[in-house]
Amino acid sequence: MADAKHGQHWLIYALGGGLGHLHRAITLARAARKAAHSCCILTNSPYAHLLPLTEQLAKTDQVIRIDPTLDRDGVKERIATVIEETDFDVFVVDTFPRGLGGELFELLPGISVPKVLIHRDLNPQYVEQLQLSDFIANYDKIILPGENAAYANAPQSEKTAPWLIADADEILSPNEARHKLRAAQNTLPIIAVIGSGKTDELVETTRIAAILDERFGHEACIRYIRPRDLAPNIDGAHRTLALWPLLPTYSAVSLVVGAGGYNTVQECRATATPLIAMPRKRMYDRQLRRLQDAEIARDIDDMTGKVEAVIESGLELREGLADYQNGVHHGVQTIQQL
Repeated sequence: MADAKHGQHWLIYALGGGLGHLHRAITLARAARKAAHSCCILTNSPYAHLLPLTEQLAKTDQVIRIDPTLDRDGVKERIATVIEETDFDVFVVDTFPRGLGGELFELLPGISVPKVLIHRDLNPQYVEQLQLSDFIANYDKIILPGENAAYANAPQSEKTAPWLIADADEILSPNEARHKLRAAQNTLPIIAVIGSGKTDELVETTRIAAILDERFGHEACIRYIRPRDLAPNIDGAHRTLALWPLLPTYSAVSLVVGAGGYNTVQECRATATPLIAMPRKRMYDRQLRRLQDAEIARDIDDMTGKVEAVIESGLELREGLADYQNGVHHGVQTIQQL
């Protein structure tokens, strides 16, 4: 349990497809470290082994990788074992109140420490189908990280600003950012194309990056950012980077091309970075809802046309960011008071 010198130890449940849940859990763990707490993160993200997680976490933190191919019973058994064998002071669940496959329905009531739900927007059909209204009473605190959601008015709910993986004082200088993006010798505005999601989505994003580089490479510096080894390069390694997290380099990024996931959208909003996004269909996440009409691209042709319009309107070289608020520290303060 908690040690007065080293603070609390939090167990963070961050299961879910893609990178978003793990990214948000790392965001929380980084902020918890600044408050002298340590974290153990549970993830089944297929990207977990491709990311430099140890660079973002403290030595006292831990990431437990759960095989993403496990069936529901296998996941439940693994989670139950971790809960039984891990000594923790707070149990934090990202997004899914009952767990990704419902495995927390039986496990959660038996956990005696404070329980916290990080309540991102959810598809109403999921909320209604599983009748979550009664189950959320198991949570001592519900935190809404910058998005409205189904249980925003629950008595234990609290809203914060969006959670970001880097604070404003951790953003690189424009020169440092251009060096990180392998564009130190390039004087054109940088367009960052973010590749993530399912395999077919990575293939499509690779194609988008290649098209943008071919058509607009003389007007902008195209950089394709994607998880290591999960997508091919585009016309030379210098244009394709395995870089995560990307946020510290936004001081030199003039336009982001990506999807409508929580982290991409909130990072662009906080840093006032223009975004053109192709919302992806998800069972639980309503990406279209996060985006403004002018940001939405329906297909590759639409994406290309919108990027061209931004360039023609005068895409400017970026030279730094204004300060921004990071709501994750509010979240840490709320959790540690339980």
